[in-house]
Amino acid sequence: MRPILFASPFALFSLVPAHAQGAHFSPLPLGAPGTGYLEPTGVSADGQVVVGGSYLVSSGNRAQRWRNGLGFDYPGPSVGNIASWCSGLSADGTVISGGNGHAVFGDLEGWMRYGSSAGHVGSPPGHNTSDCTNVAAGGVVSVGYGGLQSNPNLFEAARYTEQGGWTNLGFLPGGNDSKATCCSADGSLVSGWSTNAQGVAAGFVWNAASGMSSIGNLPGGNQCEPHTMSFDGSVIVGIDWVGTPAHGFRWTASGGMNDLGLLPGGSGCWISGLSDDGAVATGYDDDGFTDEAVIWDSAHGLRKLRELLLAQGLGSEFSGWDFFSADCIRGTGPWYIAGIGGFGGYYEAFLVRLDSLEPAAGSSMCAGDGSAAAPCPCSNSGATGRGCANSQSGSQGALLQAFGTPAQDDVVLSASGVLPTALCIFLQGTTTLGASAAFGDGLRCVGGSLKRLASHSAVNGATSYPSAGEPSIRVRSAMLGDTLPMGALRHYQVYYRDPSASFCPAPQGGTFNISSGITIQW
Repeated sequence: MRPILFASPFALFSLVPAHAQGAHFSPLPLGAPGTGYLEPTGVSADGQVVVGGSYLVSSGNRAQRWRNGLGFDYPGPSVGNIASWCSGLSADGTVISGGNGHAVFGDLEGWMRYGSSAGHVGSPPGHNTSDCTNVAAGGVVSVGYGGLQSNPNLFEAARYTEQGGWTNLGFLPGGNDSKATCCSADGSLVSGWSTNAQGVAAGFVWNAASGMSSIGNLPGGNQCEPHTMSFDGSVIVGIDWVGTPAHGFRWTASGGMNDLGLLPGGSGCWISGLSDDGAVATGYDDDGFTDEAVIWDSAHGLRKLRELLLAQGLGSEFSGWDFFSADCIRGTGPWYIAGIGGFGGYYEAFLVRLDSLEPAAGSSMCAGDGSAAAPCPCSNSGATGRGCANSQSGSQGALLQAFGTPAQDDVVLSASGVLPTALCIFLQGTTTLGASAAFGDGLRCVGGSLKRLASHSAVNGATSYPSAGEPSIRVRSAMLGDTLPMGALRHYQVYYRDPSASFCPAPQGGTFNISSGITIQW
């Protein structure tokens, strides 16, 4: 269970530079101390929008939307000071689902926001209350449930479209209580839970052709609660109560229900986030005292998100933070993850961009952040651990990272923070220079026998090698005459075009720059 914390003392909103590429961590502060914090329920595909619910001292439970550079606002319909929440977000960040609650128990109203327009969506046939629990990634369908104020403990799963309104989805055979909680990207497949003839809440999948069918429960489970579905509807994740603790599950049509396990010492696991392709899941693990944000994939199983980020060299970005939950995730690589953490005794939401599921390979070197013996050519120092800043406004410098395992020859070099479409050259050297040397607008440390592994044009300021269809680093190096014997040290940087003649003019600079470096032992 989460410890009792308070709202954060950070500023009213956090700015994640729109051009920022590569793995990074950003706090999402909601307000001044004692004002509240965000519990994320959705993140857009580009990481520029996060929605959720919060508790605000001034107005109670309140739906909140965070937009990069704009901070927080209330995205729902104007209803005065009543309880509200956001429950889902389309992939492009323009469509939001949510609900409002009134003073009368069970009196709920679902709502939708399409761009700049927000309004209540009424109730499904035969019901006088409603709630929207999620929205399709494509934004065309919302799912939720309807109920009756006269019987506020029983519900019926329902599906909503702006053109057709609500459609009741019914119950599993013998059941009388159900909720829809997620759907595929186009909204054609819906999942949720329903009671059955045995009185057990089982997971279901619904489509228009065959209606509702059961996906069952984990062994010993009696309350299945699906949370998220992959874009194509082939994967569902959520929790099932097996005795007292909750267990996270992942369901596939071919493999059925699978328990995602627990961290060592864990007593329960809640899974709420799923990547677009269904390959990566997120949530939290409870050891009976506190919660720990987790991430799961088939190659690595259940892991602490914090440990993965530390292994990727991001520790300096979240020094002093705890990670309590990873509530939602979007993407297929890179991935954007939003969740709840703690800093200095305060709850705080966070946003992470994750570029790899692998720990970092090698060690960083040749930073242009002012720590090197030689300064950047025109006092253009970058951020900690990165290369010298480039001409793009707000540049933090280019960062080169390596992910994978050298012994398995699956290492990927990932460069971020270059100019948006810059031509980039991946360079491998056998030695490092005794002292970094000015090179264009940056600093070069790679020396000895130099090999050009590849030339790529960046996309949105980032590129990597090898990409799909390209030879591995070891194979490419051998093609260039360097066989990388066992134990060999090789050093890497990325040169990239920066044609601005006025940013760092000659003789100090030039029309190109260079990233930070990586040393890898093969």
